[in-house]
Amino acid sequence: MLTRILTSIVGIVVFLGVIFSPPVVLYVALFIVCAGMLYEMYRVIDAKPQLQFVGLIAEIIMFAGFFMDKIGIAFYATIFLFMVSLVFLWGKCNSKDVLTAGMATLFITSAILSLVMLRRDYDGVYMLLLPFIIAWLSDTGAYFTGYFLGKHKLCPKMSPKKTIEGAIGGVVFAGLATFIYLGCVKGDFSAGYAWSTILLGCVGSGISQIGDLAASCIKRDYQKKDYGSLLPGHGGLMDRFDSVLFSAPYALLMIAYFGI
Repeated sequence: MLTRILTSIVGIVVFLGVIFSPPVVLYVALFIVCAGMLYEMYRVIDAKPQLQFVGLIAEIIMFAGFFMDKIGIAFYATIFLFMVSLVFLWGKCNSKDVLTAGMATLFITSAILSLVMLRRDYDGVYMLLLPFIIAWLSDTGAYFTGYFLGKHKLCPKMSPKKTIEGAIGGVVFAGLATFIYLGCVKGDFSAGYAWSTILLGCVGSGISQIGDLAASCIKRDYQKKDYGSLLPGHGGLMDRFDSVLFSAPYALLMIAYFGI
């Protein structure tokens, strides 16, 4: 527990330092984090080194396409790259390997790019923090509620320690945290805005918890305990940020289309 807490404290300091840095520092940091998460995912799914190299090229293409405002073309170029690699790596990697790695690369990279969009296009740092608040306050609420009140297992085959009570606690924590945070940022604590932000946080919590379970499903399928060991007491980057991969696109969509 002590190791986990110390890692969290150091991680929060580094995280806030990067978040409030000039945009170019943040973008480089997110590229590195994305590469690290891809590496952890490739390791878990037993992707061959050649396929990992293709994944790195794909990440570069998607980031470059994003900053050139050609993300649609970059997206299809990435798909094309993996389909071409299927031919050239056949015999070393089968179609299941290539398609699995391709899907993981597209999802993880596009989710990280949604964070870049939040910083660049929607109120800078403040909206960038939103998916982290939703995901991490949901995780915290679920952990403590489950620890003190958890009695009924949520889905023991996917994640043995998660409970229904913990999941509900996570939803409540995230809803209240989202309301307080956005209320302070926007200076709006009216009843109408309160209900909309609480709903935003509650739904976001559900989505981030699904992200956590999805990452657990992959680990179970490949019989791995953690994605990595980079963060003592927490596992790897994927173990810490899996829920953010789901809450970030969700937050972006809500802000872009509904003006939260």
